[in-house]
Amino acid sequence: MPVVGDVLVTACGAVILVMARQLGVPIIVLIRMTYNLLVNGLLGTVPLVGDLYSFQFKCHAKNTALLLRAVKRRDDVACDIVAPSLSIVDLLVVLALMVPVVLLIGYVSLWLWDREIHLVQVLF
Repeated sequence: MPVVGDVLVTACGAVILVMARQLGVPIIVLIRMTYNLLVNGLLGTVPLVGDLYSFQFKCHAKNTALLLRAVKRRDDVACDIVAPSLSIVDLLVVLALMVPVVLLIGYVSLWLWDREIHLVQVLF
């Protein structure tokens, strides 16, 4: 789904990021995960090219691997069975990731609309 799909994919990636923060992953790993998610979300909004990039980039697989590697390095500390409740920081992180993606989707959609370019015409 051209518009909704990119937002949902970024939201799903934000869940991985929030889980990493709750598990106490180091900030440098969180920054790298955020960068991966933001690049994937922003480039994924470009029709066709963005989808091909997202398919090749595999942002969620990379972020999950970073999360697992960071948690595994902390062998001396066991992970809590129950994750702490969401904080305002968690919600702000998700919002900060979603706003640029939604704005870029809107901009690309308006640009295509003004030029009367339809996705069906591009595909076929």
